[in-house]
Amino acid sequence: MIQGLFEYPWGWFFSKVLSPIGSFNIGMWTYIAGFISKWGVLWAGLTLLAPSWLPGETAVGTAAQVLPALMVSVFVFIFGSLFVVTQQATMIHSNRASLLLIYYRPVQQIVVRGLVMALATLLLSAIVPDGDVGAGVAAFTLVLIMATAFTLTGAAVLLPLLMSQTTAPGNFALFALDPVDEYLATEGTGLVVFRVGALGEMLKRGVRSGDSLQIREALRGLHGLHEIYIEISEDYPSARKHEYESGVAEGWLGNELVPFLVSAGQDAIGLDIANEDCNAIAAELA
Repeated sequence: MIQGLFEYPWGWFFSKVLSPIGSFNIGMWTYIAGFISKWGVLWAGLTLLAPSWLPGETAVGTAAQVLPALMVSVFVFIFGSLFVVTQQATMIHSNRASLLLIYYRPVQQIVVRGLVMALATLLLSAIVPDGDVGAGVAAFTLVLIMATAFTLTGAAVLLPLLMSQTTAPGNFALFALDPVDEYLATEGTGLVVFRVGALGEMLKRGVRSGDSLQIREALRGLHGLHEIYIEISEDYPSARKHEYESGVAEGWLGNELVPFLVSAGQDAIGLDIANEDCNAIAAELA
């Protein structure tokens, strides 16, 4: 565990500090702290060093009226887009796709940005005075305008990327494997187990639909997960152990992986899919 702390500090933080409480919730607070700190430094710099750059009273008043409605709309847009992405990935590949998205750090980050900005713009509308606007409020307004543009741009870039990562079979398999080595090295097997199920469901859906590409990419993802498990277990023996409600299981990957491969193989025989796909499933099971 100590070695994992130094090689994978962020993964260790998630698995050992955040997971017992809920890594998604605590991860949100982590992002909030970083996001506010970054823009807080800019606010202080504008207030103290560049007062001539600050907007006037009319601009501040207009921003206080426009920004809250705009950020609420952006927040709704982010959640609506994530819902569409999740729905598509769930329909195409696996019901567990939503878990992959929840634990994907850029998704956590964009949600936090929208939430913080929506609250900050509401705060702006409450603190703008009727008379003269101080440098602090004017700087706060300018920072909010810049942060809103940053948040909207980030959402516009991330959401199409998520769609491509979670719909194409090859991209989805890579998406599921992205942080596996980090979690295994830091005893975060709880964040890996459901990825086996996600790829296993993807395999079974490919078999039932006769989609050779989906079958091939799902098997490639499961094989890659197996290789990462073996590689990490050599340096971090704790990666072989996972705690279920019934107790601790050693060599847990086999318990998770084999049932999906056996079930997919049985479906492949019953549905009479291509021999190459049947052989590939059998080879992975062997």
